[in-house]
Amino acid sequence: MVEQGRGGEEGARVRVETDLAE
Repeated sequence: MVEQGRGGEEGARVRVETDLAE
């Protein structure tokens, strides 16, 4: 997961929401 570099906390939060949505 390379979204941690450009997203930071926001990217991580979006990833968690996406994981829950799946």
